[in-house]
Amino acid sequence: MNPKLIINLFKLRTNLDRLVDRCHAVGIKTAIVTKVFCADERICRMISESEADAFADSRVQNLAAIAELHSDKPTQLLRISMQSEVEDVVRYADISLNAEPVVIKALSDEAVKQGKKHQVLLMIDMGDLREGIWFTEYDQIRDTVKLIEDLPGVELYGLGTNFNCYGTVMPTVKNGEDFLAIGHK
Repeated sequence: MNPKLIINLFKLRTNLDRLVDRCHAVGIKTAIVTKVFCADERICRMISESEADAFADSRVQNLAAIAELHSDKPTQLLRISMQSEVEDVVRYADISLNAEPVVIKALSDEAVKQGKKHQVLLMIDMGDLREGIWFTEYDQIRDTVKLIEDLPGVELYGLGTNFNCYGTVMPTVKNGEDFLAIGHK
């Protein structure tokens, strides 16, 4: 007998609604990550019909599957974009994580070609060694923000970081404050 996974969509929707309600009650927007179930159409349709704010995935092909639903929810690529996939990133993701100026320029060029504005979440590495511009490189951060602001096809969505991912840097009040301070510099 082969292993079998049974998903109860009613229970999943109940849990999703409760989570989204709790987040919205305190001003938190929700992006539901679909990679664990490979953007299964039934689950994605259920998410699309919910009050969740966005879809998020680390695989462009999963975002492409979500696009076939014609949902009005934005989509987010949860990893740094590769230059070789810029066309599909712009086509299937409204928002993507980025740090490399060459990729950001390519995203802008492709967004202009597709008649879109692509949102850039500029990643800052706070010591987890995962991705982004090193947090003490203020000039590089400022220059990259300026680049994004000057390019016609992209907009700065915000700053992002990872904690407790690769390098196991745990989130603390101190490194949270250090991250927030970057936005004020």
